[in-house]
Order: sequence, then structure tokens, then C-alpha cells
Amino acid sequence: MNEKQEVAANGHLQVIGKPGGRRWRAFWWDADGKHSRVLGPAWVRSSGRRTARGAVIWHAGDGPKPDGSYLTPREAEAELRRLLEHEAAKRPSARRADGAPVTFADAAEAWFEHGQTRRNLKRSTLKGYRQMLDAYLLPSKPGEIRETRYGRASFGATPLRDLSEAKLKAWYDKLPYGRTSERLLVVTRAILAYARRSGWMDHDPTAKIERQHVRYSGDYDFYSREEVEALVRAAASEQDGAIYLSAAMTGLRRGELVALRWRDIDFPGQAIRVRANYSYGELVTPKSGKVRSVPMVPDVAQALARLGQRERFTGDEDPVFASTLGGHLDASALRRRYDAAARRAELRVLPFHSLRHYFGSMAVNRASLVQVQSWMGHSHIQTTARYLHAKSQADDAQRLAEAFAPSELASATTGPSV
Repeated sequence: MNEKQEVAANGHLQVIGKPGGRRWRAFWWDADGKHSRVLGPAWVRSSGRRTARGAVIWHAGDGPKPDGSYLTPREAEAELRRLLEHEAAKRPSARRADGAPVTFADAAEAWFEHGQTRRNLKRSTLKGYRQMLDAYLLPSKPGEIRETRYGRASFGATPLRDLSEAKLKAWYDKLPYGRTSERLLVVTRAILAYARRSGWMDHDPTAKIERQHVRYSGDYDFYSREEVEALVRAAASEQDGAIYLSAAMTGLRRGELVALRWRDIDFPGQAIRVRANYSYGELVTPKSGKVRSVPMVPDVAQALARLGQRERFTGDEDPVFASTLGGHLDASALRRRYDAAARRAELRVLPFHSLRHYFGSMAVNRASLVQVQSWMGHSHIQTTARYLHAKSQADDAQRLAEAFAPSELASATTGPSV
């Protein structure tokens, strides 16, 4: 495909208006989205035929044009090509500064930098993207082909113009079923979408690849109330015990607990305000992007009140769970202490996040799904609905028992069997 053909593929023409006032309108797409412009009056007549999509196929009008501003179909196409070539000149070239064609790796790095500098993505999100690029999609050295359980990361050095649907489909079809494979396709599509917006390619070779939809059983393993209490007793410090208890009875994520300040604890209102999340050494917004309020049960209030009696780090802006220097706790060290406490309590070692699952599974028995969604900061109600399997069925079982019970009338009219 030559350069002009690539450019022309990004736009199309349409005749608008009624007979006697028809005009040519050009449509095209670039990194800023969809655009349109009237090119001039149309000197056309219908051919009586239509395209596969139902558009009229136009021929040049009969006789001489009224004046030079009128455009026949061929002249309109030429004007469209000139317009698109002019717009393409404003966009980044499909070649690098050294003259080499833009590769998938080039596009991936540009996409990552765009997310970092223009989209202001969270550090944790960028770290996840960086890991996926380095581990699965991009070769660490020119020409390298890395073997992983997620396929051969062999197209990083491939020019974008040479990326074919067959090549990418063959790669994706070999990926093992699971969440990582699903995310790999999502990231690859995002990179290629950025390449198209930048004018480096004019099609999506992943468009016909069917995404693996990972199904979740919703079966969570979490500690019982007695096990949570044993974990708290086995904590290395009173503060660690208060963290474990708060995680289990508020549903806050580990980073949200670390980010809590004393001004976020509303003892009179029996509530905790979740305003931030501590991630990779910096305070960011909670995962949902929204501030929320969570009820503070008496056990948590008492544990936090005891922490508030310490000699230092009790100001409004001080962390509730402070390091020895008054700063935020190291999340990795907290997780290691949590694992050690579980072993001391002779419990099976579950992820710290399982304390959040305990909260969700208990809360769904006493509150509506919408309330639990709000407390846990879930963006989608479907995420909260995964806890419904833990909801007690006692009331429903009683209702069914009543439904299955023989009616009094049936008992009275049914005689003994003979």
C-alpha cells in the first residue's frame, strides 16, 4: 500500500442536500477524533445503484458545470486526497527520526509515555502496564524472541505496517486461558488504537480476535470471626492488631488503611472517611476515584481510640497507622508481619485482601447490596454481587418450607390410604 492509499483510507465522501443544492462533505479521522468539511457544490447525478452499505453511487452530472466550484465525483475524490495529505503532514510520520519504520515496540513506548505524561495515570497502573510490556510483549534486546508461558513475545520489533491479523491471532490463540491473557489483548489493542490515532496505521489487526471472557466463581476463602480475633491477638503490636481488625470490619483496602489520617476518623459520627490510597510511595485517590464513608463499628472505634492515646503522631494530619518516624507504613513490611501473625495464630495464611472479603461476606447479610457497594468502593454492582453466595439462606429456607408444607385443606380432605 502506498502512502496516498494509506492516507485516503482514513476518510470518505458524502453528498448532502437536495437536488439543486447538493454539496460534497468530506469526513476523516485523526488523533483528535472525527472531522468533517464541505468541499464545494456537487455536480452529480444518481447512477441508480448503491454500495453494499446502501450509499448512492454518484456519476458526474450531465452537461457542462455551472462554474469551476462544482465538483464531479472524481474531482471530489482528488480534493479529499489533497485534504488528507495536508492533514497527514501535521501528524507524526510513520517513520522514526533515523528513517526506520515505526515498530510495535516504538508505539508501545509512545503509548506508555502518553499515559504517564498526558493521561496522568496512577503509579500503580503504570507499573502494571510496564510489567506487562517488559515481561510479555516487548523484547529486551533487538531481535530477541522471548519464550514465556504466555506465548512468544516476537512482534515487538515488527514494523506496524507488517502486523497482520493472522500473526496476532495465532499469538493470542496460544495464550493460556486466564486473566493475564485477557489483559494482554486489552493492552495490545490500546497500543494499536494509539498508533491509529497518531496516524501510524489505518486499521486494527486485532478487530476480529474474540476476547477471552474470564469467568469468576465468586468463591472467596476468608477467616471466621474467631480466626480474625486470633489473628489480632497474635499481631506483633497493638497497632498491627488494630489494622487487621479495621480491615476485617470496614473492608478498607490495605493502601486505604495506610493512607488514613486522624481527621478521617469521625468518632461522634461513627464513620471513617476514605479519602486516599497509599500506593508505591505516594498518596492517590481511592481505587474507585471517589471519596466514601464507611460505618465504624464499636470494636474498631475502641481499637482506634486506644491508638489515639499514644504520645506522638496524633495530629489531624498524622497517619492513624504510623511508622516509627511518623510517616506512612511500608505496605510490603505490613504484609510480611501479617503473614507471620497468621502463622503464630496457627491459621492458614490467606492474602491480606481476604480480610476485605470477610467484611463483604458479613455485611451482605445485614445491608442492601447497594449499601455494601458504597461501603466497599466498588465501581460496579456486579463486583459486590459476588458476595451474595455468603448471604444466609435461613429466611428463604423458612419461606420455602412454608411453601412446600401441605395446606390445611389438603390435610383435612385427604383420607387414609387403602
